[in-house]
Amino acid sequence: MLKRVQRKLAVGFALLSGMVASGLALRSAIALPEGFSWVFGTNGYVPPGAIPGGSEPGRILYICHGWYQGGLHPGKIVGANCNIGWGGREVLLNAYEVLVGDQWRVQWIDASHGVVPEGAVSGGYEPGRPNLYICRAQYRGWQPGKIVGENCNFGYGGEEKLSVYYQVLTANE
Repeated sequence: MLKRVQRKLAVGFALLSGMVASGLALRSAIALPEGFSWVFGTNGYVPPGAIPGGSEPGRILYICHGWYQGGLHPGKIVGANCNIGWGGREVLLNAYEVLVGDQWRVQWIDASHGVVPEGAVSGGYEPGRPNLYICRAQYRGWQPGKIVGENCNFGYGGEEKLSVYYQVLTANE
């Protein structure tokens, strides 16, 4: 009996691993502008066509999102991870998706205090929030994150930082 259960678990894990590797199990259901998609990655992988979300000294920060605590949270690729802000801290996720598309079809619009301009791109969701829009705030460069309430929340230096002044990623038609 135990061997049968172990075999079923091994088969299920192998199937899930194959799905994760192909990105099938982790595809988000977020509506994106035409010509944009999310591409699965791990270990710092940045696919061709990745959309830059910001920068800090010595590196470009690409937009990613990852699954955590029942939600899908926008963040930034740093090293081998997608770093997000959550619960007051910076969370590092090794499996994630990267936003890809034509970088000339997006623009960053200045906003503040929870304002979300028309054409804003949603990068995720969490319980009670069906859309976490992609933002970036100035903090030792431009840090990509998510709009939550009145702020752009992003991970930095092990903490979740909040800024009432930010820019929102929007799509040009």
